[in-house]
Amino acid sequence: MDASTRGRSDRLSTHREVVVVGAGLVGLAVAWRLAARGLSVTLVERETPGAGASSVAAGMLAPVSELDYAETAALAGRLAALERWPAFARELAEASGVEPALVYGGSVIVAVDRDDAAELRRLHDLHRSVGVASQWLDRRALRAHVPELGPRALAALSVAQESAVDPELVVAALATAARRAGAELRERAAATELRTVAGRVRGVMLADGTEIAADLVVVAAGARTRQLLPDSAVARSVRPVKGQLITVAADGRRAQAPRIVVRTPRVYLVPRGDGRVVIGATQEERGFDSTVTAGALRTLLEEAWEVWPGVDEAQFLAAKSGHRPATPDNEPIVGFDPDLDGLFWATGHWRNGVLWTALVGDLVRDLVLGRGPAIDPSPYDPARFVAAATASRAAVVANPAPAFERS
Repeated sequence: MDASTRGRSDRLSTHREVVVVGAGLVGLAVAWRLAARGLSVTLVERETPGAGASSVAAGMLAPVSELDYAETAALAGRLAALERWPAFARELAEASGVEPALVYGGSVIVAVDRDDAAELRRLHDLHRSVGVASQWLDRRALRAHVPELGPRALAALSVAQESAVDPELVVAALATAARRAGAELRERAAATELRTVAGRVRGVMLADGTEIAADLVVVAAGARTRQLLPDSAVARSVRPVKGQLITVAADGRRAQAPRIVVRTPRVYLVPRGDGRVVIGATQEERGFDSTVTAGALRTLLEEAWEVWPGVDEAQFLAAKSGHRPATPDNEPIVGFDPDLDGLFWATGHWRNGVLWTALVGDLVRDLVLGRGPAIDPSPYDPARFVAAATASRAAVVANPAPAFERS
């Protein structure tokens, strides 16, 4: 049994009642796609739509410049999501009347010293080894390409196919599209418990005691995933990673905003197209701490100034913190639970939740309806974490700690 059919009962393709837990970008996209296929969808959100990681996402659509040496196995899915975005944006605008405001023009990864340049050379080699395109720009070519940058910008890798989007507009568009397709959206309705009978999902319990019946529950709860199912090996594989970011505005007179996404190995700058620029983001293992700290903001501004001195003259608008849903391998969890019939996971999208939004709704819809998905879902199979937890327990049993270590 492969990843596209694991955990699917014979009646799954006729599921009619669905609860989606979490109204971030992913949960909204899933609700829209399932409701548009005629399923009865209730979307429950503990706060308001997009209030979690989606509200503090920068909006980069950057699978190439975000690529890490250990993350090449699932690159095809991220590239497919990027390719899907233009058509997805058009379809979403038509369904909702809200333009997602895609910012085209590519992105650049900039070096401001020799160490950065050496790292970019290694990254360029990685791109070539996996067959993705990036172009080396020397100082002169970089200044011609992005004239807003400062004199410390030595060289860069340019990735022409990448872009960015405003996540706030995408949240608004998806919420409207989901409602128009027939989904019911319940705000400030925290799901606290999964209801099951004889190994099958029957719905969810809310914090106020309300029970919502369903024969399929899609968990799209992001960093809050393990709070719903604390005993699940899949849910325990998702942890919150804090990130802080800043939004500034360049008025075009004292400071010109970059027209495309600019990043260094330590910071990124994402233009919104209206003079606003998002600067981010820290990466902190601090649980659900949400404090916006002076030290983090100082670091972000200093790193931004290294590549864009115009930040000194930009207007400060806001500083926020949020929590990314991280997994041990930095890949999302999308698929049926291997043990519990009627439970589907769509979580753990780490730094690429905005990117995945264009594709994950389609992927969930196709797997739920038993159709062939557009991409290979096996790298995202929830069963990989069940297997890892089982192997870990077996290792402990086979090699127990000495008595003095257990005392």
